[in-house]
Parts: sequence; C-alpha cells; structure tokens
Amino acid sequence: FIAIGFCFQYLPWGLSPRKLLFFHHFYSALPFLCLAIALCLRRAWSVPRLRWVVGAYLALVVGLFWYLYPILSALPISDQAFRARMWFPRWI
Repeated sequence: FIAIGFCFQYLPWGLSPRKLLFFHHFYSALPFLCLAIALCLRRAWSVPRLRWVVGAYLALVVGLFWYLYPILSALPISDQAFRARMWFPRWI
C-alpha cells in the first residue's frame, strides 16, 4: 500500500518530460516516504541484532538536523560556516 501510494504520487512528476520541476511537485509523496521509513525502522527494531541500525539512523538524523539548523532557521553565521554546510557547488 505504501509503495503504491508513493509511486502514484511521485512517478507522474518524476517521468514528466518537462525540464523544469519544482520541489512542491514531490511534496504529496512525502507522507508515503515517511511511512515507509517508519515501517523499515519498526521491522529493524523487531530483530535484536539490527537495533543498532535504528539507533544509528536516529543519531544521523539528529546530528544532521543540529548541523543544518542554522541554515534551516536562518540564524546569522559566518561565511565560512555557511560554505561548510553547502555540500554541493550548485547549492550556493
């Protein structure tokens, strides 16, 4: 159900012949992506030897949110700190 819902929301825009697409075209698929991630984490948590995967994923999410928070919230930061958070040249 989750995969079908995601594909029906994402693929029409992903396969569009238009060269210009905006992020808001893909927002309708986001709830299905969140449900899929939650389902995978729940299944990994039910296997005792895979519980570290859930912990590592959550630590990665929290760490990246903390690292990118100044950009997401438009806090004033130095130019060097700003450029350190721009991982790809096209982001600037």
